[in-house]
Amino acid sequence: MLFIPMLGPINFLVWNIRGASKMDSLRYLKKMKFDFSAKILILLEPMSEEGQLDFVKRFVGCTSAA
Repeated sequence: MLFIPMLGPINFLVWNIRGASKMDSLRYLKKMKFDFSAKILILLEPMSEEGQLDFVKRFVGCTSAA
C-alpha cells in the first residue's frame, strides 16, 4: 500500500510591488504576511538593486530569498 501524506494548505502572497525599499510598502507587506500566515512570499520588482533583497528579506522576516 502506498502512503501519501496529506499536506495542509500553503498560504502564499504574490505582489508586483513598486518600490520594495519604501518603508510604507514594507510595513504593509509584513502585516499581510502576518495576517494571512503566508509561508511563501513572491515579490516581483523589476527595478530593484542587488542589495535590496537582503534588507527586504530581513525586514519582512523571511529565512531565504532568491
